Amino acid sequence: MARRWMEETGKKVRRLQAMLYNPEYPFAHADVDRMVVGENAGLECKTTSTLDVKQFKGVEFPEKYYAQCVHYARLERAVVSMSDAVLVAIIGLGGSGLGSIIGVITSSKLTRYRLEQLEKKVDKHNNLVERTYQLEKNVGLLDERLEGAERLLTEKMKVANHRIEDLEKGGADG
Repeated sequence: MARRWMEETGKKVRRLQAMLYNPEYPFAHADVDRMVVGENAGLECKTTSTLDVKQFKGVEFPEKYYAQCVHYARLERAVVSMSDAVLVAIIGLGGSGLGSIIGVITSSKLTRYRLEQLEKKVDKHNNLVERTYQLEKNVGLLDERLEGAERLLTEKMKVANHRIEDLEKGGADG
């Protein structure tokens, strides 16, 4: 499949001889079939049967394949700066090579778009987390200031009460 994809696109791929692990999330790993030479892209090859043809709607791939490529692209971006995941699926006895390549190119564009949208959501989430942390920090400072004001007010009330008592004692004696 990789050879056929190279013939159709004029691009070269190489095998990646290692399992990739995200240093921040060790449970997240990927075993990419090929890396596209000279690009920050991976090539994921899938073989399937004609029984699965119904899962391919137009030029889209089944969600399980798409999810895998999104996972690989996100993981590999953290590990090897990959910006695209290209999915190639060959349907045994049923698909034409050209149709598959057109599907791959279109799916790659769709994958890129979906990744961009996902990155925007992740950025919004991360921004929210940072703002929430800052708010919690500010609330902690306000709590400390409030406690200090309460202590000061309590002290001033004690002083005022002592003065009132002294005035009452002085007034009763006088």
